[in-house]
Amino acid sequence: MNAKRQKTEEYILKSVKNAGSKTTYDILVEFFKSMDDKAFDVFMRKLKDKKEVLSFIIPHSESTKIDEHKVIKELEKMGVKLEQRLTVKSSDYGDFTTPIKFLILDLPFKRASQTLDKKISIPKGNIVSAMTGQVSNDSQGSRLTMPETQLLSGFGLDKAISEMFVPRGGDLGAGNAMDAYLFKTGRASLDDVKQFGTGVVSTKTLKSYFTASHLKSTL
Repeated sequence: MNAKRQKTEEYILKSVKNAGSKTTYDILVEFFKSMDDKAFDVFMRKLKDKKEVLSFIIPHSESTKIDEHKVIKELEKMGVKLEQRLTVKSSDYGDFTTPIKFLILDLPFKRASQTLDKKISIPKGNIVSAMTGQVSNDSQGSRLTMPETQLLSGFGLDKAISEMFVPRGGDLGAGNAMDAYLFKTGRASLDDVKQFGTGVVSTKTLKSYFTASHLKSTL
């Protein structure tokens, strides 16, 4: 083992040990032992290029409780900035930087189920429910969930939300106008179709339920 590799291993193992994860320390000791100098050099280069990561493992069975303050202290020694101000992009207010700092972490990314092949469905028709004004049963191709709506809002995609909630979300007048524009011109915009809006059917249905229950509403 050359001196440079030994120094690197000692630095990594010391940092993990100080952070308090015995499991990670033991795994890395055996991991480094299994490598020759060439394999170690390749691994270090992959770490530098962010093609590999050194994981901090905390199994449920580990008896020693991990002290997050120790972990944060070690990261600060390495120069890792855990908290940073964020630049937020907004179509309404322009770009702005947050006055307070937020915790920033690298975390596993899970694909939305709608992007998985087995979750993709192709509508078999255009059957619209009289209760909601939206396509139903075999005519459904996808749906927009609350977490997805919050993501769109976070990115400032307010017009995309409006499109999904109004012409594509149950407003039959605006929806039919959008379809007509697409068929005739190949394009459509919210500004084009909003004048044909007749209101979202599901909102009218809910208002009818409230009225039938002798409840006033502002819907």
